[in-house]
Amino acid sequence: MPPSSSRTRGTGTVIRALAAGAPLVCIPLGRDQYDVAARVVWRGAGVTLSARATASALKRATSTVLKNEGFREASQGIAQAISRETAGDLCDVCFLIANAMAFEAPPDSSSEGLRAIAAIASRATNYLLQRLEQIDQRLDRLEKAVGSQQ
Repeated sequence: MPPSSSRTRGTGTVIRALAAGAPLVCIPLGRDQYDVAARVVWRGAGVTLSARATASALKRATSTVLKNEGFREASQGIAQAISRETAGDLCDVCFLIANAMAFEAPPDSSSEGLRAIAAIASRATNYLLQRLEQIDQRLDRLEKAVGSQQ
């Protein structure tokens, strides 16, 4: 969990990686990262290394989590739980994208037809942005719930 200019790479980053089913190698550097890394290890979804770990130690740890089926199974189990929490939102987004892609302009490509397409695209875009915000809020609630279990 290296530092970044945009985020501290704590709970949110870990939740997003686990949502993808990725086993983790955590290198906590401060703040809540030690607790988050301990939870990853406790759940069997990864390992923790010291910030002073050598490149060869990082290589071994990465190889271990990628080759060991137990780490993969644990991280994928967590991914399934996160997926269940956000499944309805993602289905709505996919449905809107599919409908927007299926919409065709009238054969005459009149300005009225183009305005209709623009209006539909605008509504779909606004709705997608709202749904993505709701998904992000759910991930934030999951992040807080994990943090409150300290």
